[in-house]
Amino acid sequence: MAAAMEDVVLVYVESLGGELLGTVRDVPITSTGKQLKSSLGFSEDSVLCPMLLIEGSCLEESQMLVQLQVEQEATLTLVFSVDWGAWRLHQLVRELRSLGAFAAEAAVAALSPGMPAAAREWGVAHLQHLGIPASPAQHEKRSSALARMLAADPAHWLRASAAEAIRAAGLAFRCLETLAAAASDDPNRAVRRSCVVALGELGEAALPVSATVAFALVADHVRDVRAVAATALAQMGLGVMPDDAMALVEALGAESDKEVRQECSEALEHLLRTALKANDRGRILSFVRNVKQCTGAFAALPEADGASSVEVIAAALASASSTASAPAGIAEEALSLLVS
Repeated sequence: MAAAMEDVVLVYVESLGGELLGTVRDVPITSTGKQLKSSLGFSEDSVLCPMLLIEGSCLEESQMLVQLQVEQEATLTLVFSVDWGAWRLHQLVRELRSLGAFAAEAAVAALSPGMPAAAREWGVAHLQHLGIPASPAQHEKRSSALARMLAADPAHWLRASAAEAIRAAGLAFRCLETLAAAASDDPNRAVRRSCVVALGELGEAALPVSATVAFALVADHVRDVRAVAATALAQMGLGVMPDDAMALVEALGAESDKEVRQECSEALEHLLRTALKANDRGRILSFVRNVKQCTGAFAALPEADGASSVEVIAAALASASSTASAPAGIAEEALSLLVS
């Protein structure tokens, strides 16, 4: 067994810029350059013109690793070129996909504004497929490229894809301000929806931009965006109370869509239940006082399913209290203040 282990090497694959792209384990030391290219994902008639550099020396097609005095480990610098003007575009994309993580740096480069739409489309799809980056350097490069695409790409479907890739790669916090801006200002509904969902998934980390989500709930003209905004406010937790949670109260009175009102009701009940479980008397009472102060303003709004805003909040508070397994004193005090 020991002898067998000596016949294979661990290969670290780096980009020309020195970024670690991945590793290939148990590579036979007798592998040729052609065989190693195949194991990396390159096709035999590759349109990428790959070149493999081992410790500064080029590994030729017929040359074996052992001939370069490789022992147990080797660092391979991967060099290939992408010609987006090539007539074999489908073959080019297919081969890039087959490279997986080894094409990550190429995918980031493909997001540059000057690249053709086909390149940007492959790049964002590839980064979304790769998921969470392995290193902090990769986090920075990918988040910057995706945030730039989300903010400025002229194609709305690519901006939506950028938002989804940010979610898939776990880069939402790094792109917090860009997501918030797009959630509010992007002209495309799918982009706004994806951004709001991404912010909600961040939970408390998105509290610095919770006002943007609250605004989307009461102002966005698309029901799907309003619905996910209600859910996102609940996901952000108690930090949205007392101020931004008032958007839920306003939406319960002004919202014409029954499903969105249901999302608001569930979000409000969730927040109240969480606050009761935390025995957060101050936050609950501050929220109730806000509701009381705004009762006059909300009076002009249509009633939600036949109930006033105060009645809706009272019902949500009572329901939250019944399932919160918390002392009844705070809920009773809040209810008393609400209806007084």
